[in-house]
Amino acid sequence: MSFTDEILKSDIFRHFADKVDVDERDRLEESVREMLSSIDDIHSSLMSKLADQKGREEVADALEHLLTHEGQKKWLQDKN
Repeated sequence: MSFTDEILKSDIFRHFADKVDVDERDRLEESVREMLSSIDDIHSSLMSKLADQKGREEVADALEHLLTHEGQKKWLQDKN
C-alpha cells in the first residue's frame, strides 16, 4: 500500500471526509492525491537511502545541514 493510500485510510482523513457529501468527498480525495503526488517517490527514495549505513549517514548529514542557520539560508536562496 502506498503512503498516499495510508493517508487516505487514516482516521484524520476520514474525520474530514465524513463531514462532506459524496461528490465533495471524491473531490477532496483527488485533491489530497494531487497534493501528495510525489510523496510516494520521496518516501521510497528515503527508505532506500536508510537501508544501509552510508545512506543513513548521508540523510543525517543532509538533515543536519538543513537545521543549521547556513543550511536554512542556502535552502531559501536555492528556493528563490
